[in-house]
Amino acid sequence: MRSEKVLHFIYGDLAYKNFLHPLIQFNENTFLSQDVVIGGNSIDKSFKLMKDKGLHFGYNFKLTSFRINFYKIFRLILKKSPSIVIAHMSLCATYPLLISKILKVEKRIYICHGAPYLGYGGVLRLILKIIEKFNISLSTLTICVSPSIQYELRKIAKKSHIVSTSPGSCSGLPYEKYLSKDGVYNKFENQRDELKVLYIGRANRRKGVYDLLGAANSKSILERKISIDVVGIDLSELSINLKNLPVNVRFHGFQLDLSSFYLDNDIVILPSWHEGFGYALLEGAAFGCAMIASKIPGPDSIVINNVNGSLIPARSQRGIEECILNYYNDRDMLLNHMKNAYIRSLDFEENKILAQMTDFLTNNQYRT
Repeated sequence: MRSEKVLHFIYGDLAYKNFLHPLIQFNENTFLSQDVVIGGNSIDKSFKLMKDKGLHFGYNFKLTSFRINFYKIFRLILKKSPSIVIAHMSLCATYPLLISKILKVEKRIYICHGAPYLGYGGVLRLILKIIEKFNISLSTLTICVSPSIQYELRKIAKKSHIVSTSPGSCSGLPYEKYLSKDGVYNKFENQRDELKVLYIGRANRRKGVYDLLGAANSKSILERKISIDVVGIDLSELSINLKNLPVNVRFHGFQLDLSSFYLDNDIVILPSWHEGFGYALLEGAAFGCAMIASKIPGPDSIVINNVNGSLIPARSQRGIEECILNYYNDRDMLLNHMKNAYIRSLDFEENKILAQMTDFLTNNQYRT
């Protein structure tokens, strides 16, 4: 494998940092070279200083963009002459995979971080499903970040080679992102009257944040000692009358270090309409947070209903409200789910997942 040259395409430097950089490091001695094209706007400016590390910026390859750097990508692939092209994410994988096929790159791997069509209906669902099927058809191997997403994709592309990490995620979680055993013990021993719920994500409606805000504004939540921290969103990003924001919700904007938020909260919530896995759930579980997530493919790979958290209907303010109230009223259940969430998180330790990903990248089970 030392003769293999790998070229990754991923959108967003934070996605690179969380999902791809660990895999690159894990395979330093596996491949001859590993280059990464990072699309989108930069959030962490330190990545721009790493151009000599095989990182390439200034490329636009997202399907929803008005201007795609088709020929620029074409020239880069010609120049780098990779034997393996790996394209990440549904709406960002199509052009790299298509160009790679035109240039007859031998191995074209699609890493599916989620299947957006599962969260919608009608024409939009049809369009997104066609994109997903096209990505799979362009690839010689499709890797899913959760077994339940793999199950769904196999329904629409039965003859393709589609695999998944087990129990899920793209890169797992490094040891330093786990709360220490002493820290976990102290958190479980020092319970309080107030219930604290944490949301980490973007202001996209499909992430369920507006459903969460609606639930937080209910009388039954407001009249109890329940607070909600929202990280990753500035107030200016919300499409809502700010006068109607619940008084029990605090917005903290974008944060690079999330450990203090996970430590200070009892529950991490991800009420998405569609999701590939739910990295925030894993990070929260590693800090002893019980988990609330939509009952959809992806999060159900880590959340075991009524064991380490709760799976609720997507797009349901009422479902969020009732679930939070259940935890508020039953602290024994809350503590039990917090403990089980931490235990479950250990199944996703980084080296376990990265070893699986490496096996997928280096084996010969590719569709021709």
